[in-house]
Amino acid sequence: MQAEVISIGSELLAGDVVDTNAATIARQFGTIGIPVCYQSAVGDHRERIQEILSLALRRSGVVITTGGIGPTEDDLTREIVARALGVDLEFHPELLAKIEERFQRLGVSMTPNNRKQAYIPAGSIPIENPRGTAPGFIAEHGGNVLISLPGVPAEMVFLLEQVVLPFLQSRFGLRGLTLTRTLKVAGLGESRVDQIVGDLMTGSTNPAVGLLAREGETHIRVTARGEEARSVEGLVAGTCREILQRLGNRVFGQDEETLEAVVGGILLAKGLRLAVAEWGSGGFLLSRLAAVPGSVGFLQGGVVRPHLTSADSSEEKKPEMEGACLALMADFQASGVLGLAVTENKCGPGSHAPWRAHFLFLGPWGKFQRTAPLPEPPALWRRASTSALEILRRILLVGSPDLS
Repeated sequence: MQAEVISIGSELLAGDVVDTNAATIARQFGTIGIPVCYQSAVGDHRERIQEILSLALRRSGVVITTGGIGPTEDDLTREIVARALGVDLEFHPELLAKIEERFQRLGVSMTPNNRKQAYIPAGSIPIENPRGTAPGFIAEHGGNVLISLPGVPAEMVFLLEQVVLPFLQSRFGLRGLTLTRTLKVAGLGESRVDQIVGDLMTGSTNPAVGLLAREGETHIRVTARGEEARSVEGLVAGTCREILQRLGNRVFGQDEETLEAVVGGILLAKGLRLAVAEWGSGGFLLSRLAAVPGSVGFLQGGVVRPHLTSADSSEEKKPEMEGACLALMADFQASGVLGLAVTENKCGPGSHAPWRAHFLFLGPWGKFQRTAPLPEPPALWRRASTSALEILRRILLVGSPDLS
């Protein structure tokens, strides 16, 4: 059995709204053992919606649509689904009562067009929506299950978790479990990680191993399925152990752990504090560190300066980065404060020089400097801050920017 997601709304194709619903559905369906094999986005156009819906019903056992079930003229999903199922729209007075009740609670007058939301394809199971005014519905046709949910992410996620997933588990007798663990690597590109663990990706389907490139990071996803929690956990744990044996301390964390939180934890464990100086980055690194819960325990503070000028980039001015970092630590007059300075070699906005980041690390180990090529903004400073954090993590772990 495979599933298909159809995201409906012209705003998705215009680039005005990012479709997070499809990714959420794919992740959640994976937890109950239903793979999402197709995803489509289509505008508010009757014939195009009908075309993609007909195709989906031919090739996928579970089809889920998001969007197009509101009260306006361009909300077309209900009538197109009804036509695809060969049924009429059916009025549900209990749905209208819930819609009216919600408007009353909000203290807003309900316009007549909201009555449209109380109509769903005949024979469908209504899904009441306590988070909004647009009810969803579940229909079955020729062995297929078709589910329509609102496009507002908060409403969609609530109905997906509370109604849709339990329905599918019951409908298809899905008693199995799916567990995914993500190991995170920084400082090694996706192709290099693939060389190290690629055989695990091709040699096994349960657990399945996949790579995902992020800005400056490579995530290794290990997913296993089974009927007993212990066996599923064992499959995932065994593969993760093998990956950790191969990559060692190049893996900085797993699942929801962030690199900045891991670095902060190491600083706290060692009783160290960090001072940061940044040029031209808008304080990206400092903001990442400051956002870590408990950062007051390891972050001394920092300074942020705008882009370097052409004069700043001259050979005579290059020691300024080191001097400013040293001065920063002196200003704080705190023992055990580490210094980290980050700058770029652009001569301000409009320069055509390649983007490169320069890092300076000062601490009990002495002084380390590194330079890294970077992509164009806006990814540049996310990548630069990740590089700085990963190098600092290595220094804290082994006393060197390079892991053996």
